[in-house]
Amino acid sequence: MADDRALATPDADALVERALDLRAQGRNCAQAVACALAPELGMDAEVARRCTAGFGGGMATRTETCGAVSGAVMMLGWLAEADHPDDPRAAKRASSAMVRTAVERFREANGTTVCQELKAPGDDAGCVRSCAGCVEDVVRIACDVIAGREA
Repeated sequence: MADDRALATPDADALVERALDLRAQGRNCAQAVACALAPELGMDAEVARRCTAGFGGGMATRTETCGAVSGAVMMLGWLAEADHPDDPRAAKRASSAMVRTAVERFREANGTTVCQELKAPGDDAGCVRSCAGCVEDVVRIACDVIAGREA
C-alpha cells in the first residue's frame, strides 16, 4: 500500500478543484490529473509532473489518447504496484482491473478516449468535451475506482 497506510476515500471535489487549478496554471491535462492525485496515492507531485509531461494534447500533441485519461492510468498503475509490491501478478491484475473500469467509464460518459474526437465539433457550444471537462470527469472516475478497489 502507498506509504504503508490505509488510503482514505479521496475527496473528489477537492481533487477536481486542484486539477483544474493546475490546468489553469498551464499544466497539460495528464499533469493536472496526475499531480492532483499523486499526494493522495503516496507519489511526489513533482515526479508525477515530470512523468506526464509528454502526455498532453493526446500524447505530445498528436491528439491520440486523451492526456487526462493517460494521467489517471499512470496513477492507477502506481497505486496497483503500491498495493502489491511483492506480487507482480496481483499488481498487474489490479492495475488492469482499475484501468479497464476507469477507461470504460470515461468512454461511456464521453463516447471516446481519443483527444481528437473529444475536441471535434459537437453541439452549438463547441467541442464534444472540453479539456477541463475531461479532467473533471477522469478525476471523479479515478476517485470512484480508488475508493472501490480491492487492495
